[in-house]
Amino acid sequence: MEHPTGLIYEDIVVSVQTLGKSKIVRLMPDTLYAYMYREAGISTRFNPKIVDLFAIVDRVERLTASMPIPNYRRLLFRLKYIYAYRTIAFQAAMKAPTYGSAKPILRSVSEKLRMAHLLGMYSDSRPKLSIVMAMLKIHPWIFYCFVRRFGQR
Repeated sequence: MEHPTGLIYEDIVVSVQTLGKSKIVRLMPDTLYAYMYREAGISTRFNPKIVDLFAIVDRVERLTASMPIPNYRRLLFRLKYIYAYRTIAFQAAMKAPTYGSAKPILRSVSEKLRMAHLLGMYSDSRPKLSIVMAMLKIHPWIFYCFVRRFGQR
């Protein structure tokens, strides 16, 4: 079992390995734990280490490449684009104190985005995620302004 020491979101790598190597997985209807949202937590404040998600997703891809997972490519796409890239970009845009602190993070996500993949992005019932992420691909400043203006609703 590989554990990415020093990275945030390390539980994703551990969970994927555990589930991938399990012979039986049972779902329980009861809540066994609850996330506490602390003022200093990674989901409530700006943390430049959010880019650790790039390394986490790369590890998950490497560790699961040989596993017989149905719909593997589709699931990996959702993990990369719908979860990781979206999380990194939106947290940087919403939580960074200034555009200057968000810019390198937004640029790193923008460089990883592929226009062909943007067409397949959608999420929940929000405005089409592909349009918003295309703004990021065009220029991080456009994305930053849009998220700051409309992301607080």
